[in-house]
Amino acid sequence: FSFDVLPYLAITQTDAAVSLGFMLTLTAAIQFLRQPTLVRASFLGVGFGIALATKFSGLLLAPAIAFALLAARGYNFSWRRRVAACCLVLGFSLTVLRGTYTLANWNYDSEIGRAAISAYCQNRSMLRVDDHMRPYEKTLLRIERIDPMTAQWFTGLLGLAVQNNMGGVWPSYVFGQVTAHGLWWFFPVLILMRTSLALLTASVCGLLGWIRRYRFGQASSDPYRRHIVVLLALATGTYMLAALSTSYNMGVRHLLPILPLLSLPAVLWAARRRVTGCILVGSLLGEALVLSPLWMSATNTWWLGNSNPTQCAIIADCEYKQNFFTLVDAAHRRGLASLHIAFPLLTDAEAEIYFPGMVRVNAGSPVTPGWHAVSVFIEDFLPAVTSSNKEPISDNNILAELDKAWKFYRDELRRQGEYRGYIAGTFRLYYVPLRQ
Repeated sequence: FSFDVLPYLAITQTDAAVSLGFMLTLTAAIQFLRQPTLVRASFLGVGFGIALATKFSGLLLAPAIAFALLAARGYNFSWRRRVAACCLVLGFSLTVLRGTYTLANWNYDSEIGRAAISAYCQNRSMLRVDDHMRPYEKTLLRIERIDPMTAQWFTGLLGLAVQNNMGGVWPSYVFGQVTAHGLWWFFPVLILMRTSLALLTASVCGLLGWIRRYRFGQASSDPYRRHIVVLLALATGTYMLAALSTSYNMGVRHLLPILPLLSLPAVLWAARRRVTGCILVGSLLGEALVLSPLWMSATNTWWLGNSNPTQCAIIADCEYKQNFFTLVDAAHRRGLASLHIAFPLLTDAEAEIYFPGMVRVNAGSPVTPGWHAVSVFIEDFLPAVTSSNKEPISDNNILAELDKAWKFYRDELRRQGEYRGYIAGTFRLYYVPLRQ
């Protein structure tokens, strides 16, 4: 029910799916720690395979899985069974991974496949790698002759690693600051901004309660508690460490796999009393309903208005067009006639569907009298990116051209128009009076 999770569960992307892989893997790992059997090792491998097949970040589960395999203790769990368990985890995970690639390559054509690998290595794909992957091209093509699916997987993994090390593929905008290589504090701040106030409060109460019980020696009777805590802490810490060092500061969806783990203190605290649990769940649901449908751009200050100090501080979550319906409703409630919509990513077909009877503004359009709703993408993101001289940004030329195209309209609107505050969360509203 948390508003920062709800919208991503309905989007066809890899984030929710890899989160499922994480939860299945960690659930199987906990059961394996309690009773290490070969059957449970098989389930552990299946969960890990789902995570690997969905997203490369599934690899971050490897330390937690290794700990589970090494730390498990049980009757008749000899070193031979431990080796067998390791083989089963590896075998089932690779089977699931290979199964997905087999389906994707049902009608595989070697010539096309080799051309695709070469395109990745020569910077002619969706990944921006410049010349950094050229040294790997011959090796990857050799692997393709032996096993095309392995070559595909390693091509994607290498491309992602190279792009991450390069940075600047898509610049990050946070509190007016633009960076090409990411900010180490981006995700911790994002968690504080986007997590529900009710959930943050419950987390603090849960941590204080745990400290109190630990201080007074009220330990749990569960003999596997410490191993489970280490397992979950290792999984969370590994993922968070990777998030702190990545250049992909793209929004809260990248944290979906560990959000349930970060919520555990709140969950355990609320579960001690049924009334407390009901209040927490009700608060999450109520906040989600209040913020609907502005979930992706909302923060935990409850309202998206001028009083929100974090208003549109992070642009990454403002590109899903989830605020279009809210913009239309707000315009109708205020009686704003002939509203002009300025959003660079808006197509003609979308404008006709989402904004019937309203005017779509194109780059370079003259400023006409009336009401204008301008996306923060134009007002904040583009000027900040093109004025940044601190570090190179790969897409700077494209974004600079886009900013240049919209500069006339933006400057004229600020000169002629009267600013009337935010509307629909991610738009600024201007009124241009009729000049005599």
